[in-house]
Amino acid sequence: MKKLFPYILILISLIGLFNPITQTEAQSLLGTCTFTDGREPLLNVPAEECTFILNGGFWTQNQGTGGGATQTTNSNSLGTCRQGTAGEPIQNMTEKDCKAQGDGWIWISYYYNLAPLPCTSTGPNDTSCVNGKLTTFDPTQPNNLGAYLNLMLKLFIGICAVLAVIMIIMGGIEYMTSEIANTKEDGKNRITNAIFGLLLALGAYILLFTINPNLLNTELKSLTTVTVNVTLADAIPSDTGTPPGITSGCSSGIVKTTISMFACSDILNNVNAMLAASKSAGLNITGGGYRSFEQQKQLRIKYCKGDYQNPNAPCDPPTALPGMSNHNNGKAFDLQCDGVFIQTRDNKCFVWLQANAGKYGLYNLPSEPWHWSVDGR
Repeated sequence: MKKLFPYILILISLIGLFNPITQTEAQSLLGTCTFTDGREPLLNVPAEECTFILNGGFWTQNQGTGGGATQTTNSNSLGTCRQGTAGEPIQNMTEKDCKAQGDGWIWISYYYNLAPLPCTSTGPNDTSCVNGKLTTFDPTQPNNLGAYLNLMLKLFIGICAVLAVIMIIMGGIEYMTSEIANTKEDGKNRITNAIFGLLLALGAYILLFTINPNLLNTELKSLTTVTVNVTLADAIPSDTGTPPGITSGCSSGIVKTTISMFACSDILNNVNAMLAASKSAGLNITGGGYRSFEQQKQLRIKYCKGDYQNPNAPCDPPTALPGMSNHNNGKAFDLQCDGVFIQTRDNKCFVWLQANAGKYGLYNLPSEPWHWSVDGR
């Protein structure tokens, strides 16, 4: 009996700790939530949940329903309705009403907590926290996962405190009820470890909060989208001096376009027509075309560890051999948009070129948004 005595005391302590929780659940009576706006009534919902979702109507307790009855999910449960990933979601809608919207509409049920969680309202537009209680969770709302994790972090510390108290009780009972030195020492160590663990959890939280409260904020609202534009040295204006005339890859000769960009005479009309069309579309597209043999050689030396002859030499970024680039023949162009080389595929000039350049015989090199040529290389 003496051996069982500590465990009996632990059981009594646990019952005392969790008794308020069981009493709270027992007091949660179920009933019918009836609306006055035409929606079908919700069956078997607690009064506090009806208050949360109510938009005109009243709650009536079920006849003969005692505490602790199980909440059931029915076709009248509320959720979020949205058309794919576009548009604003419609809140507090049943699955039936959502499907009645038509094809493509998706209904996501709210998550109903088994017991309300404590919460803090963020303002008049916060519909999730009612009277300091969180009864439902809408997974479609922004930052909801972060808010949920923040709440779980606080609950975790609370659980650590409860477990520490239990371990201290166990250690105290072990220390007081035994006359064996080793057992007393074990009880003492149990108490010490419980206090140390609790201080460690609280200390970590306090330390991070002191350094920067955002370290404990999993919502990451402070993060902003940053766009970094990088101009590679390979994307440089290539035209210098006067047109060089005939080259090995352009027998008709290199000439100037309407924007003084050098191009092979064979494609001059197409290039000028494309530049005129882009100007009519309100875009300012400029850039460079022809690149001399010597310019290409210097680029190979710079990006290929000095090797401008071996086609298999490692290059970063990839750079064609002198005489092998479309730039050397006036059939490739590094284009700018409003004076800045096109760096991204969502650039307004790139979007226009992607849709229209093919009409004029020019195609993009996928790895370089600014590079357009007669064969996409």
